[in-house]
Amino acid sequence: MATTVNSINAGSSAASEVITKKSQLSDNTKKELEALGITVTDDMSEYEAQQLVKARTENNQQGTSGQERGNNTTEYEVLSSAKTLASSLGISVSDDADVEDVLDDIGAEIEALLESAEGNPSILATVSGYLNELNGLDEEYDNIIALRENYDNAMDMIATNKKLALGL
Repeated sequence: MATTVNSINAGSSAASEVITKKSQLSDNTKKELEALGITVTDDMSEYEAQQLVKARTENNQQGTSGQERGNNTTEYEVLSSAKTLASSLGISVSDDADVEDVLDDIGAEIEALLESAEGNPSILATVSGYLNELNGLDEEYDNIIALRENYDNAMDMIATNKKLALGL
């Protein structure tokens, strides 16, 4: 019976800890979260908040070299830029096409252009510009996907920590 009482006490202290977590966030952590665009919630602990900041910061640092559009590029912006590049290459893109399909179509067209322009330096220079733009779009899209995965992993970790704290 003493074990049952101890587990109830442990559960009660964990539950009260969850209730008071927002007030436990330091001002610095709150500012970091807000600067990164992460919403501060009532049930977020200092540790969880720091993990979110760390995940977002690491993702922002990955692949930032060579990016012309910055870290805040959205999937819609990449899709829009990809459609513009596709139209300049003469590729028709449907309105409901996704980013990966458009980028794949552009890559296939650039390969075909490279094969047909092997001896012509002016065409190779133009195709090289298209290829550089495609590589930039690929990198931005990969960063968006990595950021999404990091965010999802951080949220899964937070959910697991909450379950453990509540004894679920």
